[in-house]
Amino acid sequence: MPHSGKRAQSDTRFDTDIMILDYTLYMAAKALLEEQVLKHEENIDQNLSEHPLEMVDSFLRIFKNNHPSESVSDAIKLRLRLVKFAALFGRRSTQSATTPSSDDLEALRQTHRRRATEYWDSASDGSVQEPTFQHRQPSERRSATQYRATTDLVALSDLVPMFIGLSAARSNMDTSSREITTQWMHLAGQFMLQAALEQGSLFGQCPAEKLREIFSWGWKEDISTSWQDEQSVNDMFFDLDQYNEDGSRREVKAWKEIKMGYFRMLKPTDGIDPVRHLRRVQGRYPFHDFENSLLLFLEALQLEQEQPFLTQLENNSVPGMSPKEMAALKKRLRLPF
Repeated sequence: MPHSGKRAQSDTRFDTDIMILDYTLYMAAKALLEEQVLKHEENIDQNLSEHPLEMVDSFLRIFKNNHPSESVSDAIKLRLRLVKFAALFGRRSTQSATTPSSDDLEALRQTHRRRATEYWDSASDGSVQEPTFQHRQPSERRSATQYRATTDLVALSDLVPMFIGLSAARSNMDTSSREITTQWMHLAGQFMLQAALEQGSLFGQCPAEKLREIFSWGWKEDISTSWQDEQSVNDMFFDLDQYNEDGSRREVKAWKEIKMGYFRMLKPTDGIDPVRHLRRVQGRYPFHDFENSLLLFLEALQLEQEQPFLTQLENNSVPGMSPKEMAALKKRLRLPF
């Protein structure tokens, strides 16, 4: 009996900690998105997420210490991915508490360089082979210090894999609605386009290796082993309904055409100045419009998830519980609301 009592106590503690973790992640994602929408729509800089992110950081340490071998649900993993992505996207242009260290950032970049090499080595498409635009203007050359400061920050090209991984995690949570939409494919293609444009703006060039890395996404028969999300990403790009004539699997329809359409936009027509072409593409696809679409996508991810139990309790809207029962539970859990 003492042993079963300890087991019950441990289970209760885990369930309680899961509720707290879910709540802190939800509140952090909510604050991050509200903060970024304010900046995007009204150009107001307001730090709404600092305290919620500190809460997440602190409680994650407690949770891992209390439950080192326990796994959490896919829904909570998705919330954590959303928080990490939103934090890095919103604060990528400045050093902050969420910015990875130089060593961590370089390790991340090396991982994705490897997986991009493996992707294109097994791909039949050879269109991403040459630098699409490469120009340098003497007046815009950066000093070594300026270059180092720029490369130590998170670039859009660093975030493309996180966006793809986040999307795959959501896609594979529900196999009945796993098929990626044309709208998402265009958002992903524009993310890659903006990442390449940023490389041109920051460094005056986007070499073939970088372009290959940015656009190295799709279904493959033999997946890379360089990245932990490779299987889920491959599953997302697999066409559930259509097969090749020989019965083999194939990539979801339209993805390659959409992706390569955005890639081809980067290549200037013969005789067109690369700088002028780059600015023309930036004018046709303003970053502000892309950011708006991305924030709508992230908000939809947040809203489609079930509210954490503690949020429902805070709002007195737990299905199946009376007001009296909710009040008693708040008291028992010693909640401040």
